[in-house]
Amino acid sequence: MSITLSEIKDPKLRQRLLAALEGATPVRPPPAQTDATAPRQTPKQPLLNKTETRWCSVLEGRGYKTVWKQAIRLKLAERLHYTPDFAVIRLGVLTFYEVKGAFERDDAIVKLKAAAKLFPQFDFIKAKWANGQWTETPIPK
Repeated sequence: MSITLSEIKDPKLRQRLLAALEGATPVRPPPAQTDATAPRQTPKQPLLNKTETRWCSVLEGRGYKTVWKQAIRLKLAERLHYTPDFAVIRLGVLTFYEVKGAFERDDAIVKLKAAAKLFPQFDFIKAKWANGQWTETPIPK
């Protein structure tokens, strides 16, 4: 008994048979995407908290042409990175700003100091908002 392709009612099966007859590999539809398999959506703009947003307006008020917001990632060690909150070109030197509120986590300060030691060609400054005013502290190299 023989059967023709026109007699096959299932379009997917017909497509696979045609591909097999032509010597091509069958075309399979892509699997349905679930939350686990869907591509990650990266935010277009970094998410800044209120203190970082306040400091960003201070930097922009100082007249810097470009203020990079969480755009640079420095590798400190294997599987250990530091992402400064802001980067600007200040007096011809790339300067990184780390913004802190009244509460500072120890690990963030350790990473900041390590980055200053590992990358002496850059300036690192901690900007702290406390008691209604900003305090800028250069991090020693």
